[in-house]
Amino acid sequence: MTITYKDAAGIEGMRVAGKLASEVLDYLTPLINPGITTNDIDRLAHDYMTQVQHTIPATLGYQP
Repeated sequence: MTITYKDAAGIEGMRVAGKLASEVLDYLTPLINPGITTNDIDRLAHDYMTQVQHTIPATLGYQP
């Protein structure tokens, strides 16, 4: 396995991505209750990411 070293811009990009992911989890945490489906959680996360953060989910449309 090859180790790829990040430059300052790469590290900053990772920092931004981590912060955005953290914000989504902070938003979702109080909404998770018994009875909520994974589809509901997916929709909530998608809506938050696209409407609040103005980002595109990385796994959108992913198929193995």
